[in-house]
Amino acid sequence: MWKKSYRAYQITQATAIAVDNAGGVYVTGTSYRKGLGAATYIATIRYNALTGKESWITRFSGEEDGNSYFLFFR
Repeated sequence: MWKKSYRAYQITQATAIAVDNAGGVYVTGTSYRKGLGAATYIATIRYNALTGKESWITRFSGEEDGNSYFLFFR
């Protein structure tokens, strides 16, 4: 059993979690920065299901318009 935290901006929340048959756990969520220079982005992180080690992370920024939304494909 393992536990991970991810915090990029002031408010960060997970919105979806999935597992695959290759030993991966995927967590997708949004992160918000308030105030001057406000921004929103989404992040998806793949963890090794056995060890909890981060395999990769990808981010999409919505800084131009201040809005980002996630899509979850199954």
